[in-house]
Amino acid sequence: MSATRRLLLVLEDTDTAEQVLPLVPASGQCAVVVTSAAPLPALAALGARHHCLEPHAPEHALLLLGRIVGEQRVHAEPQAAAALASACGGMPLAIGLAAGEAALDPGRPLGEHPTLAAPTPSEAVAVATTVVYESLPEPAARLLRLLALMPAPDVDTLTVAAATATSIVQTAQLLQELAARQLLDHSGRVGGRGEVYRLRPAVVEQMRATAARTDSTAIRTLVVQRYLDVLIATAHATVQRLTPHHRVLPRQYRHLLNEPPRFASDRSALAWLEAIAPASPTPERDRELAAWAQRTAEAALFEAALGDSLAHRPDPGLDQCLRSMGEARSGAQTLLRRAAPSGILDHEELEPLAHQWAEHALGLLTRTRGGAFGRQLTALRATHRILRTTPTSPCPHCAMPLTAEHLTSVLGPRDRITVTCPRCGPAHSHPAGQPPPTVHAPAAVHPGRPFTLTVDGPEHGLLAVHLRPRSSRSGSYAHTTTDLAPGPLTVDLDVPTDLVPELDRLWLVHADRFHLSLHQRRVPVLPTGCNPDSSTRTS
Repeated sequence: MSATRRLLLVLEDTDTAEQVLPLVPASGQCAVVVTSAAPLPALAALGARHHCLEPHAPEHALLLLGRIVGEQRVHAEPQAAAALASACGGMPLAIGLAAGEAALDPGRPLGEHPTLAAPTPSEAVAVATTVVYESLPEPAARLLRLLALMPAPDVDTLTVAAATATSIVQTAQLLQELAARQLLDHSGRVGGRGEVYRLRPAVVEQMRATAARTDSTAIRTLVVQRYLDVLIATAHATVQRLTPHHRVLPRQYRHLLNEPPRFASDRSALAWLEAIAPASPTPERDRELAAWAQRTAEAALFEAALGDSLAHRPDPGLDQCLRSMGEARSGAQTLLRRAAPSGILDHEELEPLAHQWAEHALGLLTRTRGGAFGRQLTALRATHRILRTTPTSPCPHCAMPLTAEHLTSVLGPRDRITVTCPRCGPAHSHPAGQPPPTVHAPAAVHPGRPFTLTVDGPEHGLLAVHLRPRSSRSGSYAHTTTDLAPGPLTVDLDVPTDLVPELDRLWLVHADRFHLSLHQRRVPVLPTGCNPDSSTRTS
C-alpha cells in the first residue's frame, strides 16, 4: 500500500515502541509522527528524532482557546481569556477541557469560569478535569468513572451500555456529551463496532482514583465482569455465525445482557473480530491478563467441540475428563475476573489450575482406544478459520509435499499453524510463534526393546508421548506423561514383544497454560529378531 505513495502517518498516545514498529511504512517517501507521554528510546535506535514539546506560549494558548469557544468571546474578554489560558499552564489538554466546558455554556462570561490556579502544567490537566467532572450531571459523571475501569483503550456504545447496565439510547447520548466536553476522543464509526470513543490517559488515571473513592468495590468489580461477559458473548455469537455446523454449548453468564449480540452477516462478524483486536489492553500486566483470558476462552470452545466429537461414544471416563477440564478452566476464569480490576494475577493459584487442565486433556489420549489425536486436532480447527495455505518441506516418511494451513482464532489475534501430509495425515499443529518440538527418535520400533527419544523445544507444561498401533481399535502400547523443564528431555518407552509388524504412530502432545501443540510421525515396527538399526530420525 505504501510502496508507491507518499504518506504522513500520525500515531497518537503510544505507550511502547512495539505499537509503532509494525506500522512504519517501508518506503523512504513516507514520514511517521509519533506522540507519547514518555520517551521511546527503541525508536531513537532506529533513527527516529525525539522532540520534547513545551507547553503552549500564551499567544498560542489563546489561539487554541479561541478556536473552541469562539474568537469573538476571546476578543470580548481578553483579560479573562488570558487568565484562563494561563491557569491551564499552556497544556493543550487542560485548555481543551476548560474551553469545552465554557463552549457548552456560551451565556456565561469567561471571567466567571471556576479558577484554575494550577501550580504546574501537569497539575493543570488534573485541575481542569476536576472542574469539568464536577459540573457533569450525575449520569454522565457515573458513566465517566465506570468507563475508566474498563480494561480497554477504546470502547463502543453497545459494549458500554452492557457493561454499565444502561440503555443504548442513553449511553449514546452520554458518550456524545462527554466527547463534547473534551473528556473523550470520538474515533468515528468502526465496522463491526459502531461509534467508538477513546478515553484520554490523563483522564483515565484521575477517574479511576475518583471511582475508588466514590463507588464501592462491588460496583467496580461488577462493571469489569459485565465488560468481559459482553466480549465473551459477542465472541460466541461470531462462532455461531461463522461456523454454524459446529455445536456451541450454551454458556451461563454471571450477568444477563440487555441485548444479546447478533450479527446480520458473516462480514459483520468478521469485522467485529478484526476491530476488537486493537482494543485489547496494552500495558504489560493487562496484556498478560488478556492473554490468559483468551487462552481460557479458546479452551472453553475446544472443550465444547471435543465434547461434540465424543458425544456418540458414551464413556464415563471421557465424560469425567471433560468435566474436570471444564472445572479447572472455569476456576481459572474466576481468578481472572477477580484480577481484572487491579490487573494483578495470582500465578500461585492460576498455574495449578492450568496444570490440572493439561493433565485431563492429555488423559483423553489414554482413555480413547483410537482417534484421540485426530479428534483433538479437529476440535482445535473448529475454533479457528483458515487465512491461507502454503506448501512446505516434503514429508520425512513418504516424501510427499506437506501443506501448511495458517489459521487464526475466532476469538482474536492468536494464530495457529497446522502441517498435513496428504498420505500420512497430520504432522503437527502448534500456535504461531511457538515452533513444534524437535524430536530425535529411532527410525523404527523393535519389539521387546526400549524406544528412546530426545525432545528439544518446550520448557514448560506437560508432554505426553504415545506409541500406538496403526489399528484405531487398540490403545497405546507404550506411553508416558512428563513435566517439562529447561533443557533436552529424554523419554524411554518399554515396547512389548507381541507386536504386529506394521506402520505405527508416534504421538507427542504438549499442553501448556490451556494451549495444545500436537506432533505426529510414522514409525515402522520391525519383525521380531530383525537386526536393530541404531540410526535415528529427526523431525
